[in-house]
Amino acid sequence: MNVNEWISQYRELDGRYETMSRALELLSRKSSHRIVETGTMRMKNDWGAGMSTYIFGSFCETFNGHIYTVDISQNNMDVCKEETERFSEYIDYIVADSLAFLNMFNKKIDLLYLDSVDCPIEIKDEKDEADLRFAQNHQLQEITLGLPKMTDDGIVLLDDVGFSHGGKGKLSREYLTDMGWKELICQQQSLWIK
Repeated sequence: MNVNEWISQYRELDGRYETMSRALELLSRKSSHRIVETGTMRMKNDWGAGMSTYIFGSFCETFNGHIYTVDISQNNMDVCKEETERFSEYIDYIVADSLAFLNMFNKKIDLLYLDSVDCPIEIKDEKDEADLRFAQNHQLQEITLGLPKMTDDGIVLLDDVGFSHGGKGKLSREYLTDMGWKELICQQQSLWIK
């Protein structure tokens, strides 16, 4: 089975289907399939949020890879473990701050998926503005820690960028551009290659 046939079973991804399928198609061409995900799957059957850990686990089972999923919330990780149990031999579940994890991670990353820290869809007040700034700065710190650990042909996928204010990936996209990376697709997610 090729990756395009395999991913077609996950059409529920809606606005994330094109970016996720393209990212995993690119990953399938690589000799290794090591995925690092910040912000784990935290609800059952929540296709609107992407179900990324489940899909990455399924990919790793099918195409022989491994995922490291990190989240600061034990509750989120407990849900993720339950929902991805069938893929657990392909997943390391890490409860930690993503910045601390990325700082100490000592393996090469083939696909870096950044989806930690929620950000508001709309800015209605000062709290929303502060939450957005925090999410954007957090992801920028993640990308600066993660990029040096990427393989030469690594892939970066940023979630929640398709908002009018640029979402949590606004600063990361600017940074990736400055670092010479190329954006292939920008919708609900933003997909990058070197």
